[in-house]
Formats: sequence, structure tokens, C-alpha cells
Amino acid sequence: MTEHENIRISSSTDGDINRLVASFAQHEPSFASLGTPFLVDTETTDALIRMGAGVVPKLEAALVSDDPKIVMYVAYCLGLIGDDTALPTLQHTRAKYIDREPKQQYDFAVISAINKAEERLLSK
Repeated sequence: MTEHENIRISSSTDGDINRLVASFAQHEPSFASLGTPFLVDTETTDALIRMGAGVVPKLEAALVSDDPKIVMYVAYCLGLIGDDTALPTLQHTRAKYIDREPKQQYDFAVISAINKAEERLLSK
């Protein structure tokens, strides 16, 4: 991480990060033909990913959100940031969504996003 990147991360307040994460609730992901949402980069995901590993603890904390769209996008960001310290938290969150009954609209999308994040983290 360059000195410039460190400055950008340290200048990002917890409020900025929380605001970015909360905005995921307003994102409507595109849907594939089978009805499964797929995630693409947005200005918000790009901003969080550029913050790098320094934002991982805040993103891990956001995985407990009651809003599955937030969880889905946070998992996506964690996979792209590439810090494998997030694996245990991602795996715990996936287990929660697998066990949840009755299933809700985005549950399988969350599981899929976590699976993809885990694949990225394990393949690095």
C-alpha cells in the first residue's frame, strides 16, 4: 500500500464508511435470466475496494446487517479487496443464511456472493 493510499484510508472516517455501506440497501442489482442477482462494480463498491485492507474490519462488521443487499455487496467487496482474514466471518455469515428458514428473497444471492468472495480469497 502506498503512502498516498494510507492517507486516503486514514482520512476516511467511520461515518464515511458506514454511509457507503448503508447505501448498498438502495442498490438494485441486475438479475440474470434465472432470477439470480449478479453484482457489478458501482461507485460505492469501487470506493470501498480502493480503501483496501484497512476497511476490512468495518466491512466484516456490516455482514451482520439485517439487509441482505448490504450483506451481498459487502461480501462482494471483501472478495475483491483480497484480504483472507475475512474468510471466517464470511463463512459464519454464509452458514447463517443457509440455515435461515423460511428463505427470503435475497438469501440465495447472499450465499452466492459469499461463495464467490471465498473463491477469490482462496485462489490468491
